[in-house]
Amino acid sequence: MFLIIYVFLVVVKSQDELAEGEEMESDCDMEFDMPFCSGNGTPMQENSFLNTLKILLSFNDMKVVNKVDQSEYEVEDLERGPTLYDDGYSGVFKGSQILEIPQNEQTPYFTYSMWLFFPRTSGVERPRSVCPIFQKGNEETHYPSLYYDQKHKQFIVYIDQTVTSENSGLVSVSRPLANQWIYVSLVSTSSKLKLYINGVLDNIKIFQAAPKPNDYSLFIGNTPWLKDYCSMMFLLDKFQYYTEEIKAYFIQAQAQFQLESASIHFGCISCNLDEASGACISGYHLCTKIEFYSGVYNVARELGWMDYGDFVWTYQDAIRKNDKKKGLAVCCIDSF
Repeated sequence: MFLIIYVFLVVVKSQDELAEGEEMESDCDMEFDMPFCSGNGTPMQENSFLNTLKILLSFNDMKVVNKVDQSEYEVEDLERGPTLYDDGYSGVFKGSQILEIPQNEQTPYFTYSMWLFFPRTSGVERPRSVCPIFQKGNEETHYPSLYYDQKHKQFIVYIDQTVTSENSGLVSVSRPLANQWIYVSLVSTSSKLKLYINGVLDNIKIFQAAPKPNDYSLFIGNTPWLKDYCSMMFLLDKFQYYTEEIKAYFIQAQAQFQLESASIHFGCISCNLDEASGACISGYHLCTKIEFYSGVYNVARELGWMDYGDFVWTYQDAIRKNDKKKGLAVCCIDSF
């Protein structure tokens, strides 16, 4: 009993000191952005990021339902398909289906996350190779958006900026294999745009000027102006939209079947030893051979970073200065 009272007094004192603006050093081993509950289920910390969840689409009913506010949307000829976890249904988009969600808000901070499945096609010629998965805007305003290049198997984010020279956009390094579920997240702040694939940071864009906001509708599956040109088929599940930047660890947790996603990041492709050695950010190193073939190899293959027989730089190569080749560099988190 004395211990409980003592802890309560310490917590109250700490909160008072913080309220007065005094700086305090944290002795905590862990910090949480999500609710932490006591034994009776009472939240001990306010839930922050879930309050910014504005869209969570469900395809389990005859109509598409936003589980956040229970809004319903009709999509013509939308079929229902399987999901990764067999916990309901996904939406099957074949090019003619357009889901329009009216929106009039746009912030520089947002996160779009979703599960996608691209069936292996027969290679039939298409009028247009690059087609939308979602886009907020119109024919001239494409930000934010996520497109997929069916020919090169890459994701593309088109960016509308106040500085027109920066409209180059962002293209994924990964070329995920067909016939598998892929978890894709697009995360934006006022200065950066990050693309995650299966929980791995794939590419990043640094802004010199903040993207232009727009108050147009959000289109999912296709857009009215591309309906006659795009016939891309894909399955969509658990489409989510947040009005804030979701942290990397939460994205990695959502892509939990990729056990290596939290401990690696992409280095470079077809690069020499100097480029490979400098590709890893602070806290990471070129994966050792043991690390690479203990799980990283599977991730690299599934994301399309490499093919069978491709050369891969390792930590041992950097030590031996073996610089006669070009290959793939993957970075593993430091544990030594």
